[in-house]
Amino acid sequence: LLFAGVYSGRGVAMSTVWGAAAARLLAGVASERDMPVSVTPMRTVFGHDFAVQVARFVHPWHRFQDQIEAKASTRK
Repeated sequence: LLFAGVYSGRGVAMSTVWGAAAARLLAGVASERDMPVSVTPMRTVFGHDFAVQVARFVHPWHRFQDQIEAKASTRK
């Protein structure tokens, strides 16, 4: 399993480099030392479960705020 993370819109160059390097690694042409970032075992991220639960409430609230702001800007 290879996973490079979530790039958040700023990782176009990194995701392109990572994809090419991952292909070489999976094809047996390159080793883990040749990867653009270190290859590490999977691990649990502290607080992830809590963050997911918070996001389930925060994201809809932000969408609601965006709708209110959009309606207010069209009335001007």
